[in-house]
Amino acid sequence: MKKLGTILRESIRSEIKDNIKGNDNAFIVGYSSVSSADFSTLRITLKESGAKLSIVRNALARRTFKESKMEDVSNLIEGPTALIWNIEDPVLISKTLTKFSKDYEGLVCRGGYLDKKIIGEDVVKELSDLPSKETLQVMAVTAIKYPITGLLNALNHNLRQVVNIFHKLSEKKGGE
Repeated sequence: MKKLGTILRESIRSEIKDNIKGNDNAFIVGYSSVSSADFSTLRITLKESGAKLSIVRNALARRTFKESKMEDVSNLIEGPTALIWNIEDPVLISKTLTKFSKDYEGLVCRGGYLDKKIIGEDVVKELSDLPSKETLQVMAVTAIKYPITGLLNALNHNLRQVVNIFHKLSEKKGGE
């Protein structure tokens, strides 16, 4: 019969493995001297953004990342550590983490992985400087829309000129 501690560790490792398989993006955050109220605020903000925050034991997290062939991620885990799992918008999560790390000194984003590629703290800061997903979508639509609008205006202008020429020709013939 397994001991309760062994069952708990296996459950935690299983949860981490499932999150690694189910999420292309994760951030590793170190926290110290952050009050539980502030940490709860971060957790709620991340949840609203579609992310999940998990506090893990370092040894379990390291071992699980190594078994998942992500040894470089396991090197980012030291001291009090939280894992933030995200499927949808890593830019939004990086903005949230960067904002919180400015507001609370004890919170440090150490890095993580993005599309299964290891990223460092510097990449997380670069991600936070990018426009949001919605802004990028608007920019893409605008970039597609204006050349088409310009083409239609040019064609419309040429059609007006042709109509004016035919109109003048018909007036000349009608006047003869």
